[in-house]
Amino acid sequence: MLGAGVGIQPQYRAAVAERLSFPIGFGWDQIRFPIGVERTGSAFTTDLNPRDLVDPNIWTGTAVHVDSATCDDSNSGLGTYDGDFTAAKRTIYSAFATGNATGGAYRVIVKAGQYEESAFTRNGKNEPNQPVAIIGWGGAVHYRTGPFSVNWSNAGATYSAPVSSVKRLFRTDVLTAERCYSELPKATDLAVCQATVGSWFLDGGTVHVNIGHAPSSDGIALIRSFHGARFMSHSADLYLENIDCEGGSLVRCCRHRGTGRPCKKYQGCWLHKARDKDTRFKMMDRSMCPTQGG
Repeated sequence: MLGAGVGIQPQYRAAVAERLSFPIGFGWDQIRFPIGVERTGSAFTTDLNPRDLVDPNIWTGTAVHVDSATCDDSNSGLGTYDGDFTAAKRTIYSAFATGNATGGAYRVIVKAGQYEESAFTRNGKNEPNQPVAIIGWGGAVHYRTGPFSVNWSNAGATYSAPVSSVKRLFRTDVLTAERCYSELPKATDLAVCQATVGSWFLDGGTVHVNIGHAPSSDGIALIRSFHGARFMSHSADLYLENIDCEGGSLVRCCRHRGTGRPCKKYQGCWLHKARDKDTRFKMMDRSMCPTQGG
């Protein structure tokens, strides 16, 4: 019960927002791009609109639509409004080609769903060369540098599938305490894999997995050595929203427009690369976490 009167205080008080200061050396131009960060209890909020950090011409330029389920790359990709998938393309890289041809900033609006292997940048061959936003429409775009469905065959002590260039393997049906996919260790050879439950091995162009029983078609995430959502040659502003990536070489180091350099901005995304040799990506290097935001 709450009391009111002299000397009587409410049992609970509303948390007071605390304005935070940036640490010394934080390279952000607060004059050109002011950001306010507040902490209320254990929550942090900002008055920044992420879309304001990239080239404003992106939001008024051409919008190219993509729908992997029902459309074709021979379509124009153009619509009468954002979210009009009537003439959508099938792949994201085909939308890049159309957008690049305009010679100006543009948006790629991708219908929510699953996109796999070469569908993003055609293994790094088709990248944007203009300021661009890639937006998941109607939900998250889930991209993986491997297949989402695998037909497994009984190979005796293992189950196998004809998938080459596999770099890492995760169980999507067994999550960690952090709600991330569980990674299986790679065996040193096929015999070890056959004898070790909870392992995998790549034998030429055939991947073997041993989990003690037959995997379901979508229970294993195979991460292949595709470049994936790669933007290594892109030097203009880049904005991603609702784009979830598993595997691949993502971007160069994250740079911000507040420093006057190209901005790589991710809103409502989670990212995970296939390799961890490049320390520039350590900020994104975590196990497959379908419930995490990035």
